[in-house]
Amino acid sequence: FKDVPNVNELLRKPIERLQSYSLVLNDLCQHTPEEHTDFSVLKQSLNVMSDFIASTHDPRAFQQLSGGFNRELVKQELVVELTEGSRKIRRLFLFHDVLISAKEKSTRHGNGIKLEPKWYLPLHDLKFHPPGLEALRPVPVTSDHELSVIKSRLAEIKAQLNRGAKEKERKGSTLDKDGSFKRNFKTQLLGGNREDKLRKKLQEQQVSYWVATPSLPLRLYGTNGKRFVFLLHNEDERESWITAMKKLQPKAFQSVSLSQLEIQDLLSRQKVHLTRDQDEVIEVQTDEDEYITGILRVRVTSATDLKAKQVGLHCALELDEYGRFDRKARTLPVNTDMTTLTTTWDQDFEVEIAGAHMMKVMVFSKYLLKEEVCASGKLKIPVKDLKSNKRCKVDIKLHPQGNVTLVLEYFTSLASIGKRPGMISSGVFGFPMDVIAKRERHDIPLIVQTCVDEVEKRGLTEVGIYRVAGVLRDVQELRVAFDTDYLQAQQLASETDIHAVAGLLKRYFRELPDPLFTDELYMSFVQALGLSDPEAREQSLVTLFHSLPLVNFKTAVYVFRHIRNIAAHAEFNKMTLNNLATVFGPNLFRPGASTAIAQNPMAAAFDVMSPVNILMFFLICPEEVYDELNPGSTPSSVSKSGSKKRSGFNFSEDDSTSVSSTHSAGFVTSIPSSVATTTVSSPLPLTPTSSSSALLSSTSINTTPSGGPLRFKQSVI
Repeated sequence: FKDVPNVNELLRKPIERLQSYSLVLNDLCQHTPEEHTDFSVLKQSLNVMSDFIASTHDPRAFQQLSGGFNRELVKQELVVELTEGSRKIRRLFLFHDVLISAKEKSTRHGNGIKLEPKWYLPLHDLKFHPPGLEALRPVPVTSDHELSVIKSRLAEIKAQLNRGAKEKERKGSTLDKDGSFKRNFKTQLLGGNREDKLRKKLQEQQVSYWVATPSLPLRLYGTNGKRFVFLLHNEDERESWITAMKKLQPKAFQSVSLSQLEIQDLLSRQKVHLTRDQDEVIEVQTDEDEYITGILRVRVTSATDLKAKQVGLHCALELDEYGRFDRKARTLPVNTDMTTLTTTWDQDFEVEIAGAHMMKVMVFSKYLLKEEVCASGKLKIPVKDLKSNKRCKVDIKLHPQGNVTLVLEYFTSLASIGKRPGMISSGVFGFPMDVIAKRERHDIPLIVQTCVDEVEKRGLTEVGIYRVAGVLRDVQELRVAFDTDYLQAQQLASETDIHAVAGLLKRYFRELPDPLFTDELYMSFVQALGLSDPEAREQSLVTLFHSLPLVNFKTAVYVFRHIRNIAAHAEFNKMTLNNLATVFGPNLFRPGASTAIAQNPMAAAFDVMSPVNILMFFLICPEEVYDELNPGSTPSSVSKSGSKKRSGFNFSEDDSTSVSSTHSAGFVTSIPSSVATTTVSSPLPLTPTSSSSALLSSTSINTTPSGGPLRFKQSVI
């Protein structure tokens, strides 16, 4: 079939016809005598036609004629739009005079993208505030429980894909009698179909996670009474859109009216921009070589050729997790060297990552007490280089101008969290908690108390507390101080950046020779979490918790109450219980070197969520679980005494930081059979001072507890 002409071709045809008519008129005028009665009419017609054709070459006139032929695309991005209470993926286009929202659709053969326009808003009619005194409608926020569900599904699907890839590699080729290799096509075909289905499921879950995470509203209003709400992931993204639109509005002198055909034609010319910007596509990483999990040490060295103010520049780093970017580090501000035009930071950070493959770099300048993004860039993390060489240097090109240099060093979770000896014989880092407790004559290590006190004083409203890494130099300085002189360390902690203090607390737990919840109890906790019976799961976890050594038990309760207090201020610090559990879980729970999880990389990859779910269990449990047992009492009796209060400590779906809702919350703990079993035996009524090894004399935990009714239930696991 013949291609249907677009708007430009349709508008050009009359002009081309007029040009041919003008040539005919010109010939007629040349061959017609001036005294002829028709000459004046021909000459007048030629002049009118020539003036009209000349006007079409004026860009402003032709822009009005063609409905935006010369419209300039300023910004476009994938965003989440809130439509009638539902979250929808939209591609937002900002031109110099109009804002257009479109839905992306795959073509029939799946080899392209079709843009379906949903609405447009002239910048001349755009407002950022509601008319009159209209109250702002609350934005629905995805609950922590729902995010945990999606993340656990993502981890499980990735583990299945990795297992399938290794099985395919092992079974894909067989050795025949001749000694030559032949392909087992049946195995490949069946494995390929299953792999395709898993990849499709993974993509669906990654898109679901990307859509569910943003919660920062960008509200736009039109003069016709229409309202549009977009949900963005961070303040920088929202500020970027607002700044761009406000900058263009003074030039939008009048409103524009576009037909559906004109909008479709305008969007069809933007597909070239979509193919050039592949970083925005929600990618699916299934191969272990495409992403990394563990500790990433980043040195922000310097930046050159920055087109920005030279005073007070700082650099921020964001890393992704299943398509969502979180700020992980931020340098202290420095000034540009005017002789070399180089901004030198030389600041180190240790960042905890899970499934990361992309990094965003942003350089901020401070002007009139307001921070502005003066340059930004993206980097696809060189995963293979980091896994093979552990260390590499990268240069990132910034937009609109400049380059920044980073040095990356990667440590796997087990290598970086493994046991390290103390720096000196009298230090606190690298020594067992019971040794420190005896030395200090405190049930809770003084370093934990000091860091918690400082965060409670200065960090409750600090955005990203415990998620944003402190400068490594400050963390190491604090570490040396605690290892040598506690009084000096206490004073230094009160003067150091609060993110460095928070980072020191995480590092202390990470470097314990035996983790807070002990190596030998780790698999018991994982098995208890995997029990299908809610009452058995609750009873087993509470029993295990009260079987910890006394120092570990009291320290855990102290930290749990601190985390709850941080989450109570999530409105300001943006750290909900789920965010804090994600940060603290791997530092408080980890498998011993002899466990199956530590020896199986695929199981370890999936097991990222187990510490998070175990910690969430204890963060939302009733306060009575934190009470120290009296001699002779059992966790079962504690459960019985606290059963009347079980409905008072659960979370609503609307507010994950509240502790007074009647809705129940739960966790996702579906564990592959290769990671954990459900075979259990009877629990022992141990007090916190009991030896944890007694509980492990049997290989598992009881599914039929003998105690009274349980204190609280969790609806979904």
